[in-house]
Amino acid sequence: MPILSIKNLHADIESAKILKDVSFDVKENEIKLVMGPSGSGKSTLINCIIDLLSPTSGKIVFNQKNLLEDKSSLHQDIGVVFQSFGLYKHLSVIDNVTLALRKIKKMEKAQANEIATSVLEKMHMEEHKHKYPAQLSGGQKQRVAIARTLAMNPKVILLDEPTSALDPLMSRKIGDLIKQLNEYHITIICVTHDLNLAKYLDSDIVFLSNGEVKAQGKIHQLANHNQCEEINNFFT
Repeated sequence: MPILSIKNLHADIESAKILKDVSFDVKENEIKLVMGPSGSGKSTLINCIIDLLSPTSGKIVFNQKNLLEDKSSLHQDIGVVFQSFGLYKHLSVIDNVTLALRKIKKMEKAQANEIATSVLEKMHMEEHKHKYPAQLSGGQKQRVAIARTLAMNPKVILLDEPTSALDPLMSRKIGDLIKQLNEYHITIICVTHDLNLAKYLDSDIVFLSNGEVKAQGKIHQLANHNQCEEINNFFT
């Protein structure tokens, strides 16, 4: 049984149809890639899953609960790392990571710091915990943003274009990091346009175009075995 199911999802923005009958499943402990050209609906899909946008119709089922009707597990079990990282500039690394633990989970500062230090160690960022975002590289900011999400102990993490601002070497390191997260038994949904990342992860892809799911499969299948010219052009 999938941990997350998108079922017949439609989403309109100012009367424009952005998502059109989108359906796919994500299995537990899977890395699922969502790919497609600009304007295909990828960001809208993420915003629907995390309740930043209300779909017009359809279902988002997480652990057999419709998240559109029951949001009780949303912020506890589903984490998101945005393309812009979303770090607070006036907070240190460790304060960025502990903020949700203290505000949402109501933890005492000492306990929150202990958890934050542990996840920062996993992200190889513990030595930078007293720095501020302006003192970090793009790759380091990405790791802090992931650590902040990981500290909440989610079952699913959504990654929005995790390599968009990174050079090829750092992108490969983010690929390693995604595999590492998956080894912690975290399900990953990764929105990306990065073909090298897709090849490196070699995971199932949902290909969106014009708000519709046009194909699903591994990158070599979509590049070599699809009769759709748009898909062939995207993956080659």
